[in-house]
Amino acid sequence: MALTLSTLPPIYPAYSSNLILNASSTGATTKTYYQFRTYINSVLTDTFNYFADPITFDATINLSTVLSTFFESAVYAVTGNTCMEFIPDSVIPYQVLVYVYDSGNTFVESGATPTLYMFNGCVNSEENFTMSDYLHLDTNAKFLTNWQTTREIRPDSYAYIQTLNGNYGSGYTSDFQGIVVRRYQADLSTSAVTITGASASVKAIINLDVSPNSLNVLFPNFIDSNTSYYTVESRFRPQNLITININTENKLTKSYNFLYMNRLGGLDFFTAVKTSENNYKVTRNQLEQFVPKKTYYTQSQRTTSVQTQFLTAAQADGLKELFTASAIKLWFNGKMNDVKIVNASVQVLDRYPKDKFIQYVIDFEYNYRNFNQQF
Repeated sequence: MALTLSTLPPIYPAYSSNLILNASSTGATTKTYYQFRTYINSVLTDTFNYFADPITFDATINLSTVLSTFFESAVYAVTGNTCMEFIPDSVIPYQVLVYVYDSGNTFVESGATPTLYMFNGCVNSEENFTMSDYLHLDTNAKFLTNWQTTREIRPDSYAYIQTLNGNYGSGYTSDFQGIVVRRYQADLSTSAVTITGASASVKAIINLDVSPNSLNVLFPNFIDSNTSYYTVESRFRPQNLITININTENKLTKSYNFLYMNRLGGLDFFTAVKTSENNYKVTRNQLEQFVPKKTYYTQSQRTTSVQTQFLTAAQADGLKELFTASAIKLWFNGKMNDVKIVNASVQVLDRYPKDKFIQYVIDFEYNYRNFNQQF
């Protein structure tokens, strides 16, 4: 008898319909069953028994249903002005051991996958996703974002980009060597600074803090009042760069800087600088035995609506993940707040006329209750 296991990618998003493991034993019958033991971080987390398929005599397990329970979505909190930090527990090893038993519950044979790796990304079956595109293997390496295009921020906004690092086997080594940040001044002059990377032996997602204030800590006055925009690119793979425009309009009194986890498991950012309004939903309870009635409990929930600036088709397509993000923080009024997007729906068209711009309204609520004095 021989046990054959299907091949799984060395590293892949944990939420995916592509993480299917098939086990097939040459001597299996309808009375054979397969036992799948899943180890995450070398710890046995789940055991599943599947009887052999009555036609093919094999068994299949969707590992995503097991692996995805390990992660909790959160917006990573930067610990200092280093501009580059490894995020702990962002890339996790796992392994599956498969045991075959006959009708008498007698052990027959076993096999195991190699040590594989996962991260907190999400890929649906209809999406075109190639894992190697996000590993720093060649000139086409991408950051962990579907928004490889121009952004706009305020000088005090936060801007985070994340990337994969580590050696995950032959053809899957993300040899991240750092980033180059290039500024473009109003007088048309340019200059660049380099932030070096780390060894590929460290398997993790790297958070890159490319906020103007953080860059100026490492490189004083690099982003100044004369900077029109700056670009961020992989150090030795400059084909995929992100452009960040700096909005310095003095008439703006408010800006809403959203930080959110995108579908690839990386952090994205967006700053809305147009008009906003607040709506309050108020509920009250009353004591009926008083004449007149006495209100004894008042609760209000604030919903804020913010208009985005006019976006190109590519920018609008990138922003759509904000509306479905599971973890969002908002930098507003000098404070970081936990919020949730409450738009019931968002329309993302497949095609836009070349000369058309799109504007969204972002409705959000703060993840805390407004306090009112009680009777």
